[in-house]
Amino acid sequence: MKSQYLAYLIFNLVIFFIFNSRALLVASMFTFVLLTPLKFKKYYYFSFALIFLFLVIFYKHDSSLGRLFIYKVSSNLLIKSWPLGVGPGNFKRDYLVEQGKYFSDSNFSKSEFLLADNTVFAFNDWFQSICEHGVLAILIISLFIYVLLKIYSMRHNNFWIKYYLLSILIMAFFTHVFEREYIVNLVLLTFLYLFYEISLNQLYKRLIYYVSFIIVIYAMFNQLQLMYQTHYLEKAIKESNIGRLRQSNEIFLSLLERKMCNEDCLFYYSRNCYMLNNYDESIKYLNILLSRNSNSLYYSLLADCLLSENKFSESEKYFIISINMVPNRFEERFKLLNLYLDTNQIEKAKEIANFIIDMPIKVPNNRIIYIKQFCAKII
Repeated sequence: MKSQYLAYLIFNLVIFFIFNSRALLVASMFTFVLLTPLKFKKYYYFSFALIFLFLVIFYKHDSSLGRLFIYKVSSNLLIKSWPLGVGPGNFKRDYLVEQGKYFSDSNFSKSEFLLADNTVFAFNDWFQSICEHGVLAILIISLFIYVLLKIYSMRHNNFWIKYYLLSILIMAFFTHVFEREYIVNLVLLTFLYLFYEISLNQLYKRLIYYVSFIIVIYAMFNQLQLMYQTHYLEKAIKESNIGRLRQSNEIFLSLLERKMCNEDCLFYYSRNCYMLNNYDESIKYLNILLSRNSNSLYYSLLADCLLSENKFSESEKYFIISINMVPNRFEERFKLLNLYLDTNQIEKAKEIANFIIDMPIKVPNNRIIYIKQFCAKII
């Protein structure tokens, strides 16, 4: 058994170096601990503890702190929306609003300031599900765990099938797994396979077979649709990046007509419309985007559109919302600074300039150097 343990340990480390994923390694190691006979668990506990401590303390330390910050903000969101949750799929719409409220107060640390980003996942699928569905999610997850334990308590020898399924489910505690549709389909098919294996009723086996077939056909259809969408989306973005805005928008509109336009599609289309001075069209689709995802870049572009229409107070409002959501970005603060200068609000402009000069830099570049130098001249 010691040699098998060593083989498993090497296998897990190989997985880690190939995929560069802490969540995958921790889930894989923890799964082996759970599936190993009791008398051999001590070997796994020791190695698992050492690897886990190394990953948390030394490897991608900022990323670990970032996830803790996300859990902190998400917990505030959960408390405010309890017991029903924010609604299915609404985490990415409401999380950044909550993060914006958090940074609108002055009580935050420098590390939190630098770690803030346009977060759309809680990096814990189970916790995110509870944030979205509240008590109902807890009940469903509890039932799910009960069924899973029942299946695993039954005797069958498919160690690797059990290992794969349990690894995915544990991995979901540390990252966003179920946003990938193919993983959801694979998990469903794995569950069906385990049910098929333990079932003695031929009718149930036949039903499982047909359900699995339907899932496979559905997955293949969706994959083909995704490939089509990705092809034309990449083509449209390429056209946009080389300045062929009208040709790019023709492709985006064709995707809209086919109801195949995702958030990236809507954002680039809105940006193209802004660059073509079609502000009403840009604002229309930005509002659609913001009903799904409160991304700071969407608010910033909305503010740009309103500024171009000389709606200064509304533009100021949305620039401030964008800044509070992701406060470490220089560009939005610089745009707000210029708005204050253009509207002769000198005191506000100086206040922003002072803040920009003292702002810590997340990723140094020439643009930030220019902005800081510009601010120094104002003061």
